[in-house]
Amino acid sequence: MDSPGLGWLADSGWPGCLVFARGVSEDQVLRAFGADPDEAVLREPGEPVPAPEGMTDAAPVIRVGRVGDWVIVIEEGEPPQGVRPEVLRRVSVGGGEAVALHQDIGKLNHEFAHAVDGEIVTAVTTSVPAHWRGTQPERLQPLAEELGLEDGADADLSELEVLLALAEGVFGLRLSPSDLERPMRPSVSAA
Repeated sequence: MDSPGLGWLADSGWPGCLVFARGVSEDQVLRAFGADPDEAVLREPGEPVPAPEGMTDAAPVIRVGRVGDWVIVIEEGEPPQGVRPEVLRRVSVGGGEAVALHQDIGKLNHEFAHAVDGEIVTAVTTSVPAHWRGTQPERLQPLAEELGLEDGADADLSELEVLLALAEGVFGLRLSPSDLERPMRPSVSAA
């Protein structure tokens, strides 16, 4: 069965930050987040991840796995590391590509970012007004505005749904609930 896309995440209570990367290995992604690939062993969702020596149990945890051609990172902690420009640059360096999505349930300042080969191409925070940045901030802005991401817009989609639609429509990203339930390699992030 095909994955349903990403739109279902808007109402699902999904983890706060997802990063999709391709053209890079899982180990490379773990290192980009400051995690040790040797400590990231396959675990079931919800299985506790021991904190490395000297770190507290409250250290941020990431889970890394694969969905199709993409390495996926699921962050279990705040603040999100996957939308930080320096982390996205490290994830995508060496010919890789990364797409990050963060759901801010507190202030609703959701974030989307796209990086290629160590460069943030386009990124947006849905604060009012939406804040665009990157080397080509205008690249996705017209499509986002057409979908309803503009000041005072009476849109059919929420701001989060617009960001999910961009990730799905432009980059072909897909994720199913069963993808989130598969064993993954968790590790403590030091990004």
